[in-house]
Amino acid sequence: MKLADWREQNGWTQQRLADELGCTISTVWRYEQGKRDPEAAVKEKIFILTAGAVQPNDFYPLPLWRRAIAAAQEALLGKAA
Repeated sequence: MKLADWREQNGWTQQRLADELGCTISTVWRYEQGKRDPEAAVKEKIFILTAGAVQPNDFYPLPLWRRAIAAAQEALLGKAA
């Protein structure tokens, strides 16, 4: 689940989430927009605050990772041939 979706479904404002995380509203906005990756400790806080609804992996852009892995596999297979 995305952080913004969880926040809105639970009636939290960005300010409330920022207060709970000990950061600014602009930092929360960056997390929600994918413009900033939370540090591991912040991801843990988010996981706890959301009772596991938002998990650390939810912050990773999986389509980008999948393309990167596919490209790496292709490169390795091309070199092996």
